[in-house]
Amino acid sequence: MSMYYYRGIDMEERDLIVCEECGSTEIQTQAWVDANTHQYIGETGIDRDDNWCNECEAHNYFCTKTEFVERMEAWWGDADFPAMERVTGYRQDDFSPEEGYQDFVDACNEWWKAKSYDEKRAIFKEQKSEE
Repeated sequence: MSMYYYRGIDMEERDLIVCEECGSTEIQTQAWVDANTHQYIGETGIDRDDNWCNECEAHNYFCTKTEFVERMEAWWGDADFPAMERVTGYRQDDFSPEEGYQDFVDACNEWWKAKSYDEKRAIFKEQKSEE
């Protein structure tokens, strides 16, 4: 692991471009290439129709990996108790009701924190599709 680490991603990967919908790096964008030299000139534009996500099998916008991680973390931070139970498999009633079930929240947050980027991405994608 890199010594520079932020919410599950190496700092060297923070500006990696991913699919805005699913966070996959399996993405493509159209580009201008010199027909004679085959030299890359640049992207065709920022229109989502110029982008493709192999995982979603759709034209989607892209964002940085950091932006996607921040979206996943915000979603997790806004999760209510039923969502935390559904995702983690923990049961709120198995924890002390003292301090508003803070032990339950802490256990769920530790569970989430231990997940890798790809594990979080799979959970996020599944839960978002059910909303």
